[in-house]
Amino acid sequence: FPELIEEGYASQMAISRAYLKLGENLAAFNLLHALYEKHLATRPDLAETARQSLLLSLLASADQLKAGKDYEVALMRYRLAREYDLHNLHSHRGYIECMYYLQQIRQAELEYEALNRQYPRDNILTYALGLVYSYRGTEQAELFGDPDGLDPHYLVQKSSATIARALLYDYTMAQAYLTLSY
Repeated sequence: FPELIEEGYASQMAISRAYLKLGENLAAFNLLHALYEKHLATRPDLAETARQSLLLSLLASADQLKAGKDYEVALMRYRLAREYDLHNLHSHRGYIECMYYLQQIRQAELEYEALNRQYPRDNILTYALGLVYSYRGTEQAELFGDPDGLDPHYLVQKSSATIARALLYDYTMAQAYLTLSY
């Protein structure tokens, strides 16, 4: 029944929620992605709702995986969430934390420096780069147990200055203030 677009959409969304409740995350992700793609050109309102549901589902799954120390799979979910919304702060924070625990924070530094060149003066991406610098500054001390491993160049000069610059772009970003006070 092609004329029953909203009803078909609602039933598919209900199925995606059922998949999530049953722990069938991949089936839910695939269905939500298909709904997003199907309605993008003709019903952007429905596509946006599917995208938001997919984003929230990806983030919830990634958070759960990260809490269980499954950093590699969590990283993939955060990366996918970033693709659906480049300005979702939650996805960047989770992605960077996973990169840190996978001892890939230097790769994250290169990625976020490139993103900042591509999107200059973006408060979220600038903050994320500052967060990467913060993790870089603590890497030797926290991950490798080096008591003298704190790097003041990264912690004070690069991280704080970069996060402060993000606040210049958007002074209402509460997470940046919390990171600076840490």
